Amino acid sequence: MRLIRCVVYYLLTGFMSFFLGRILAKRRIKYTSFPFKSFSFEKDGKIYDRLNIKSWQKKIPDMSKLFPGIMQKKEMVSSIELPVLENMIKETCIAEITHVFLMITGLGCFRFFRAKTAVKVYIIYFFANLPYIIVQRYNRPRLKRLYAACCRRTNALNAESDDENICTRPHF
Repeated sequence: MRLIRCVVYYLLTGFMSFFLGRILAKRRIKYTSFPFKSFSFEKDGKIYDRLNIKSWQKKIPDMSKLFPGIMQKKEMVSSIELPVLENMIKETCIAEITHVFLMITGLGCFRFFRAKTAVKVYIIYFFANLPYIIVQRYNRPRLKRLYAACCRRTNALNAESDDENICTRPHF
C-alpha cells in the first residue's frame, strides 16, 4: 500500500509540474543568467560530451512525443525563425525547472517509507530525473550559439539591404 501511495504521489507531482511548466510565463525567463547560464565547469555544455550524451539523449522519453499538441517538437529544421529558436531556448529552462522541482518534491517519498527504503526510492527517482537536466544544460548553450549566429546572419543581410537591424542579440 505504501508503494502505491508513493507512486500516486509521484504521478501527481509529475502532472502538477507538467502543468506548471506549461503556464510558466516564458517572457520572464532570463536564460542568460543564473541558474540557466552555463557554469564555468560546464564549458558551455562541452563537459557533457564526456558522458557520451549524443549517444543517449534521443533515447530518453520526450514529452513532445507523448503530447505533440501541447509540447513543441524538439527537432531542428533547416530553416528556423529567431522567435522559434528563442522559444526553444526558454523551453530548455522550463524543462530544467520542472525536473529540479520533481527532484525536490521527490523527497516526499519519506512520508511513505521508513528512512532506509525512502533513501533507496529517492536515489532512484533522483537519478531518473538527472538525465533530463543534463540534456537541457547540454543543449541550451548550443541553441544560444545557433541563435547568435542567426542574429549575425540576419543583421548582415539587413545591412546589405539597408534595412534596420531587426535582431538584437541577447548578451550571452
